[in-house]
Amino acid sequence: MRLFDDLTADVRTLVGEARAYAIEGGQALHVWRPPSTGWSSNDPAVFRRAASAGRPWAHLFDLDRDRLRRTAWRLGVRRVVLHGGRRGRPVHVDLCGKPLERAIAECHQTNSRNTEPPHGSA
Repeated sequence: MRLFDDLTADVRTLVGEARAYAIEGGQALHVWRPPSTGWSSNDPAVFRRAASAGRPWAHLFDLDRDRLRRTAWRLGVRRVVLHGGRRGRPVHVDLCGKPLERAIAECHQTNSRNTEPPHGSA
């Protein structure tokens, strides 16, 4: 899993790079900060709470649906919902809270074994 960190950007600039990495066969974790307001009661409460508290969200992108489900379960996602996947785009799972913390830690562990830094890091 490779980290694409958009937390310091004013806009989500790395989401395209994260999707491209997934299309190439990798798993891409795109971390971003959602707006704090404007969410409907139909949106999952865990995501509304994270957004209103200013905490990040992430998209975990992958072309391999089964691998994506297994990764999400391993990270602690209780209800895995796959989004997207049309027109050659990778599917994704939305993450926040503890599953997101675990995913970021996993990316840092992977990157410490490799020489390539995560995208968006200084």
